[in-house]
Amino acid sequence: MFGIEYPNGSGGLINDTQISTVTTWSSNKINLNFAALKSDTPILSLPACANERTEVTITITNYKNNTQYFFDTDAGAINYTGGNTATLLTKEVDGDIQLNVNCYALEIGKTRSDLAVANITVLNVPVVADGSISNADFSANADTNDGFEY
Repeated sequence: MFGIEYPNGSGGLINDTQISTVTTWSSNKINLNFAALKSDTPILSLPACANERTEVTITITNYKNNTQYFFDTDAGAINYTGGNTATLLTKEVDGDIQLNVNCYALEIGKTRSDLAVANITVLNVPVVADGSISNADFSANADTNDGFEY
């Protein structure tokens, strides 16, 4: 454009004399440097199983104050407003089923953590209708109940 040509269309020149021949960067070195920039993966503690339609407490055992936590689940609805605990309201299920609670962390100044996956088995609890009891004639019970006269 202004009389300067860039080889191979790279947009700039590389001065091979200024590249260190002693220092090499392997993918392992690069991965170690990026690992230091990654947020710690949350460690979740929750019961192995719970009845359907019940509240379950989820604890982040390696909680940090300067970190945001993000939850997702197929086990029901999660309420998380901050701090080291969240509440899961398990959903109604047709049969006992193992489901997942997922969480990742984002610490200030770092990249997103790996996804933490915890399992919970949601138990189906069939509802049994109340039976009805009928006694139309109380006279037969008069002498058998202590303290009551009919």
